[in-house]
Amino acid sequence: NMTAINYAITTKEKVKTLLGLSGSTNDALIDLLCAQVTDFIEGYCGGRRFLSTTHSNEVHDTENVHNIFLNHYPITSLSAVEYRTGTFSSPVWASFIADGYLLYGDEGYVYFAGKLPAIKQGMRFTYVAGYLIDWANETTIANHTLPFDLTGVATALAGRMFSSRGTDGIKSQSTEGQSVTFNDPDKFLSETDKYILGRYQAIRVTK
Repeated sequence: NMTAINYAITTKEKVKTLLGLSGSTNDALIDLLCAQVTDFIEGYCGGRRFLSTTHSNEVHDTENVHNIFLNHYPITSLSAVEYRTGTFSSPVWASFIADGYLLYGDEGYVYFAGKLPAIKQGMRFTYVAGYLIDWANETTIANHTLPFDLTGVATALAGRMFSSRGTDGIKSQSTEGQSVTFNDPDKFLSETDKYILGRYQAIRVTK
C-alpha cells in the first residue's frame, strides 16, 4: 500500500472531500495521486521543494553578477555562504564575509555588494527554504505556511486524475488500479490552475 509522502501539498482527505468519497477503498490510489501531483507541480514550478527543507552545500556558478538565485525558496534561514579556493578536485571552502551579502528570502536570492567574478562552482550555500506543512494545524500560521491556493490546485488536479482513470489520459495502470501513470498531467490543469502555479514558478533574473 502507498504511504503518504511527507512533502505532499495536499492530502487524500481533501481529495476525498472534493470527490464526495467515503470509505478507504481508494485510499492507496489517492495517496499515490497526491504524491504524483506534488512532484508534477514542483517540477512545473522549476523543481523547487515546497516543504520546508534544509539544503546543504548547494553549489552555484558565479557570472559577474550581484545576485545568486538559490534553487529553493522562500528562504527562511541562511546558515552558510562560502566561496571556493583550491582546485576542482580538492576544493577548500571559506566563509564569505558576513557584511558582504544580503538575503532576499521571499524572492529566493542572495545579493552581494560587489559583483562576483565568473567562476564555475565558485560559491556554495546551506539554507532552509520552503513552507511549513502541518495538516493538523492548517489554520495556524505558526505551524502551517503552505499557501492555500497551491493546495487547492493540487487537490483539484488529483481529483481530476482520479476521475479520469480508465481514459486515454492514462499511460499504464497496475492491478486493482493502485498505480497509475498519466501521459500528460498538464492537460488536467485549468487555465486558472496555470495562472496560480505561474506565481510560484522559479524565475531567474541576473544583474
